[in-house]
Amino acid sequence: MNLSPSGAHEVGKLFPAYSLVQSQSIAAHPSKASLIPTLVTRDDIADALRVDKRTLDRLRSAGKLPKPDLFIFRSSRWRPETIRAWIESGGGR
Repeated sequence: MNLSPSGAHEVGKLFPAYSLVQSQSIAAHPSKASLIPTLVTRDDIADALRVDKRTLDRLRSAGKLPKPDLFIFRSSRWRPETIRAWIESGGGR
């Protein structure tokens, strides 16, 4: 999955906020829209999958959640395509 406008549509199905941010970025700065991908948080993933945040914490502790693509202080962030690939490969099975 890519973060081009067509790839953004696919990611937007799982993370609606991503679509909103991406479309606003494209409208405001069409030449810069693809330079910085939107990253998702643990809360975003939990909301999208409709699971408790502790469930994701347990999956992460068990090594079944992909490693974050970025750490910001104590916060983890993932690229939407990282989470999409994880889900398509079976998730935390």
